[in-house]
Amino acid sequence: MGISKTTIAGLVSLLILVHVLLGVSSLAGKSATFDEAIHVTAGYSYWRYNDYCFQPENGNLPQRWAALPLLFSATVFPDAGRNVWETAYAFFYKSDNDADRMLFQARSMILCLSVLLALVVYNWSARLFGPLGGMISLGLYCFSPTILAHGRLTTSDLAAVLFFTLALRTIWDLLHRVTLKTVGAASLAVAGLLLSKMSGVLIVPVGVLMVGVKLWWGHDQGVMLGKSRQIVNRSGQGAVFSLAALMVVFVSLVAIWGAYGFRFSAAPTLPAGQMLSFPQWDQDLQRTGWMAPGIESLRDAKILPEAYLYGFTNTLSRAQARYAFLCGNYSSTGWWYFFPFCMAVKTPLTTLMVVALGIGALVRARRRDLWYAVAPMLCFAAVYGAAALTANINIGHRHVLPLYPVLFIIAGATALWFRTEKRSFAFLSSLLAVAFLLETLLIWPHYLAFFNVAAGGPENGYRLLVDSSLDWGQDLPGLARWIQARGIQEKNRRSFYLAYFGMASPAYYRIPARIFVNPGELWASDVTVPADALGPGYYCISATILQQVYGIHGNWDRNREAAYWLARGVVRQYVAAQQDPIKYRALMDQWHSEGKVVSIIRRFYELRLARLCHYLKKRAPDAHVGYSILIYKVSPEELKTALFAPLAQ
Repeated sequence: MGISKTTIAGLVSLLILVHVLLGVSSLAGKSATFDEAIHVTAGYSYWRYNDYCFQPENGNLPQRWAALPLLFSATVFPDAGRNVWETAYAFFYKSDNDADRMLFQARSMILCLSVLLALVVYNWSARLFGPLGGMISLGLYCFSPTILAHGRLTTSDLAAVLFFTLALRTIWDLLHRVTLKTVGAASLAVAGLLLSKMSGVLIVPVGVLMVGVKLWWGHDQGVMLGKSRQIVNRSGQGAVFSLAALMVVFVSLVAIWGAYGFRFSAAPTLPAGQMLSFPQWDQDLQRTGWMAPGIESLRDAKILPEAYLYGFTNTLSRAQARYAFLCGNYSSTGWWYFFPFCMAVKTPLTTLMVVALGIGALVRARRRDLWYAVAPMLCFAAVYGAAALTANINIGHRHVLPLYPVLFIIAGATALWFRTEKRSFAFLSSLLAVAFLLETLLIWPHYLAFFNVAAGGPENGYRLLVDSSLDWGQDLPGLARWIQARGIQEKNRRSFYLAYFGMASPAYYRIPARIFVNPGELWASDVTVPADALGPGYYCISATILQQVYGIHGNWDRNREAAYWLARGVVRQYVAAQQDPIKYRALMDQWHSEGKVVSIIRRFYELRLARLCHYLKKRAPDAHVGYSILIYKVSPEELKTALFAPLAQ
């Protein structure tokens, strides 16, 4: 006797409810990750001011969606110019707004998208492998640390995953039955994808590959036009698909123009004679290679809104080179194996096992209809996987997030084993379920920092990956609680140091620390450079800074050692010259300008922090907060060795 539909609906609802509870409970005590504030700020600007100059590369739709609740609350928006980072910092931390409330509201909107994606995953898997297969896929989704990490953050990642999955499903349906409903569904899914993330253009080669599979492998099934007419020959099917594709393109164009207010200019008003809102556009175009002429043609003909085209250009430009870290190695163009490694160490071992069992079930079944049914997922995995392997931007595991729903759905094929090996698989599945729940629940609420047992667990994560794979600036509230629990008050500030990677405000969370400058985050006015000598005490260092990904970018070497001592000498001269005009003038003459001296002093602070990190990362931290902020209790002797001992020591 099968399980009733009511029971199935109850189980699905229960899993999704647990997913929501885990998401909400784990996001409440986390500060804004690096990009979240700018996403919310950009979305708010879109709604309130019809201004699309902020963050056009990050997707109009998810930024609007996340900022929607802020329109119905008393929120003060600052007048901070055109720099989105400065504006976002002022919006959250300098305008008397409740930053935690704003962040929670925005994150809740993304969690709603995660619920919708959960339903899509269950529905598609159940359609292929029955209710049991659907429950397996849904369970993997709802308890996935990767999904729980990004399914509650205010970025464009989860929205892109949702619309990639919807686009695959609706296009595949369209290739078998062409109706107003299927054309409309595919059009909206593709439009939503293109408005969510610039990588959404990969749906074009995926769609072409799916059409090829349909014409070559599934042509004998024909294509239904409406309810009655069937087209069997390949040429007729190709003609129908071409017309349907034109409709999808048309709807997508209308949706994109609508999202930008049916206006070419990104800014609502432009000064007289100003043609473009992005003066750096031509520089970015030069780095897009063979695609530059096509983008220029679209811009000159105003085929797409300015902000959308510039966002695409900027994405391509930045993808050419980006600082990256992997297992102690550094690169600006990445490694072909970066994303496979990420998936291997940041996916629960039980999930990998269930996916392997699902693939094994498909192979064992030897059913052409099943392989044909999962063809759209295989097409997507081939195209997106190839793009990941050849990508130069290796800054985070999140960039392969769209592959996970595909894996979860294929894992649903594990249900096929129960039809022939019910008793043995019931026992095996129970063991896997317990192991999976333990592996994923024990990491709560630090889902972003998940690393599986084979990788050494989250404690070893900072040695393998950093940035958005581990340390994205999310743990300032946890650090504040750690300090409070140990009775470290403002009066002890001089013995407490923080080198923080992120754009949240330590002052907002009342962290009594002396703050190192994080290069690139100089808009934060509560970040100060300690001008005097460092002292012993607690050194709290974000994993990304500890590995010096964006500081000196690399390991300490003799060239940096020489630069450190040179800069240190200039700092000592500068301090001594403060009360002596003759020494001051001699120093300025030596370096030709005060600006050059200031630049050397700033470089000294950067090198001093890097030398300290080089020393500290050789030993285990004394404590950690959320696995992303590493805490070292440094004695006077250790500090002296770290800052002044010869390099060989």
